[in-house]
Amino acid sequence: MVTTEALLFGDRPSKSVSLVATYAAITMTALVGAAFAGTVSPGAPVTTLLRQDLLSVVLFAAPGLIALGGGYARFGAPACLSVGVVPGASVAVLTAAVGVLDVLAGGTPGVTLGFAFAGSVAYIGLLRAFLGYCAGVTVALLVDARRTAMEPDRESDA
Repeated sequence: MVTTEALLFGDRPSKSVSLVATYAAITMTALVGAAFAGTVSPGAPVTTLLRQDLLSVVLFAAPGLIALGGGYARFGAPACLSVGVVPGASVAVLTAAVGVLDVLAGGTPGVTLGFAFAGSVAYIGLLRAFLGYCAGVTVALLVDARRTAMEPDRESDA
């Protein structure tokens, strides 16, 4: 496959799907773990670690870094940009689940703020994933150009 096509569309579809699915599972686990820890023991140091440090890394820093690696490994733009939407989608799913549980418990759902936060997280994640993907593709093209320049000229040998 031509390098530009591999960088844009990806040459590993099964690995691309597993990249996005694995990141979605990690994100959802971190969100549910932080929510559960905040409910069970709100003042514990592990709760503070989960809510402030781990969630910041998983929701905001990871999409760019994963997309950078995916761009370099030629997973394609759709997979790398999907990684950026995963944190917002995970927050939206968790917000909807909390709203459903609240209605089943007899309350009124107050999930509007949660969905606004999910949209903001998705926007930030998508922006970081786009920048990471562009950086990964740039590095991949530079490495390919360097490899091409380092290879001996086959036409002059013949």
